[in-house]
Amino acid sequence: MIYDFGLRLQELREKSGYTQEQVADLIGISRSTIGGYESNISNPSIPVLRKLATLYKTTTDYLLDLDPHKRIIIDDLTPEQENILESILHEFEKARNSVKK
Repeated sequence: MIYDFGLRLQELREKSGYTQEQVADLIGISRSTIGGYESNISNPSIPVLRKLATLYKTTTDYLLDLDPHKRIIIDDLTPEQENILESILHEFEKARNSVKK
């Protein structure tokens, strides 16, 4: 499959529940610029790329398809939320190991 930067941005925006206008306001650019990125008409600068990655709680490597693995940024979670997430991940790991056997 051919990588599509604009589609990845659009999918992340929609998954996050934002409109193009909201994203533009949050990162300080115009809505038409966001539309240009999502249509693959233009590419963001490095500072804008960083803002997009932060907004969507992912990495610039994921946005650029340098790392195809999705990442979850947990910096803004409470300790209790981190513990819950660790428990869920542990259960997934146990399930994956039982399937391998």
